[in-house]
Amino acid sequence: MSNDLAPLSSHDKSGDDIEILIKELTYENEEKAKRAAELEIANKELTFQNEEKAKRAAELEIANKIISMAIEAAKIGIWNWDVTNNQISWDKLMFSIHGMPERSNGLICYEDWRRHVHPEDLAAQEASLRQTVESGVQKQRQFRIIRDSDHEVRNIQASDAAIAGKDGKTRYVVGINLDITETNLRLEEIRILNAILKTRATELEESVKELDSFSYSVSHDLRAPLRAVDGFSRILEEDYATKLDDEGRRVIGVIRSEAQRMGRLIDDLLSFSRLGRQRIEPVMIDMHTMARRVFDELVALEPGRTIHLDLQTIPPAFGTEAMIRQLWTNLIGNAIKFTGKREVAEIEIGCGTGEPGTAGEPVEKVYFVKDNGAGFDMRYIDKLFGVFQRLHSTEEFPGTGVGLSLVLRIINRHGGRVWGEGEVGKGATFHFTLPNPEMLSSATHQPSTQQTQ
Repeated sequence: MSNDLAPLSSHDKSGDDIEILIKELTYENEEKAKRAAELEIANKELTFQNEEKAKRAAELEIANKIISMAIEAAKIGIWNWDVTNNQISWDKLMFSIHGMPERSNGLICYEDWRRHVHPEDLAAQEASLRQTVESGVQKQRQFRIIRDSDHEVRNIQASDAAIAGKDGKTRYVVGINLDITETNLRLEEIRILNAILKTRATELEESVKELDSFSYSVSHDLRAPLRAVDGFSRILEEDYATKLDDEGRRVIGVIRSEAQRMGRLIDDLLSFSRLGRQRIEPVMIDMHTMARRVFDELVALEPGRTIHLDLQTIPPAFGTEAMIRQLWTNLIGNAIKFTGKREVAEIEIGCGTGEPGTAGEPVEKVYFVKDNGAGFDMRYIDKLFGVFQRLHSTEEFPGTGVGLSLVLRIINRHGGRVWGEGEVGKGATFHFTLPNPEMLSSATHQPSTQQTQ
C-alpha cells in the first residue's frame, strides 16, 4: 500500500507546479493585454498628434499663402542679410523695386545694395544698419534709391530687425522695403489741394461776410425812406381822407400796406444777415419747454381761433438757445399760419431717432412739426427753403418767404439736416435734426428753460 502512495504524492506536486505555471501564464497574458491596450492608446495619441500636426501644417501653409499674397499685393520686398558672410538674399520684389534682373539664387552682396542707395542718404543708412546690428533694436527708416532700369530716384520705406546667434551677437538682419514714391506724390497733391481748398474757403467766407454786410447796410438804409413813405401815406390817409375819392383812399391803403410789408421783409433780411455773424454757443436746451412756450406766445396772437396742440415728450438738444428758439418760432408760426383756414387747427410736435452711429446709439435726434393746414405740392420742394421763395400768394397767406431760409441756416450752422413733406390740402410736416446730447461729452451745461428775449 505504501508503494501505491508515493506516486500519488508526486502527482500532487506536479499539479501544484502546473497550477503555478498557469497562474504565471495568466498573469503574463494579462500583462501582455495591458501592454497591448497601452500600445493601442499610445498609437491613437500618436495618430491624433500626427493629425494635429497635419492640421497645423495645413493652417500654416494657408497662413503663409495669405501672407505671401498680401506681401505681393502690397508690393513689399523682403530681404535677409547674413552679417557673417556679408551676403544678402532678396525676393523677386526687391529686384523689381531696384530695377534689377532677378537672380536665380536671389543673392547679392552688400556692395550691390550700397551702390543703389542715393549718395546723399548712404551715410545715414549705413549708420542705421550698424546700429541695428550692434543693438538688435528694430528700426524704421526712409531713404532714396536710384533704380537700375531707368535711373529714376525712388522713395523707400524700410523696416529691419536683428536676429542673434548662439553667442548673442547679431547673425542676421531681416527686413522689408516698400516703394512709397507714388504715395508721397499723392500726399503732396492732397496737401496742395487742401491748401487751395483752405484758400478758397477763406475767400468764400470773406465773400459771405461782405455779402452779409452789404445786405445789412442796404436793408438798414432802406428803413428810413420806407418809414417816410409809410408816414406820409398815413398823413394823407388821416388828414386828407375827405379830399380823396374811394380809389384814392384804396391806393393810399395799398401804399401803406406794401411799405409795411417791405419793412417786415427788411427785418427778416436783417435777421438772416445777423444769423450768419452770430456765434455758436451751444448749451443743453429743454426742447419740450421751449416748444410749449413758443406755441403759447404765438397762439395768444390768434384770438378767436381753435388750435389744438399735441406736444409729445421730446428730449433736450444741444444748440445755441437764441437760434433754436427762432427755429421753433418759424416752424410753429408757419403751422399756425397755414392752418388759418381750418375750423380746428391740429398741430403735432414730436421727436424720433436718427441713424445709429458706430456705438449703436443714434448720432442725432429728429424733431418734427406737423399740421393739418394747406400743405404744398412736393414737386416744388426744392424752392421751399430758398430766400423769397413762396408756394402761396401773400393774399392767401401773408409772409416774406424768409422764414424757412432762416430755419435752414440755423440747422446748417448746427450741423443738422432739415426737410419737409406735404400734400396740397392735407397739411405739412417739417423735420429737423440736431446732435444727440447722449453722444456728446458729459461735461455740458444743464438743460436751459430760460426764455430768450
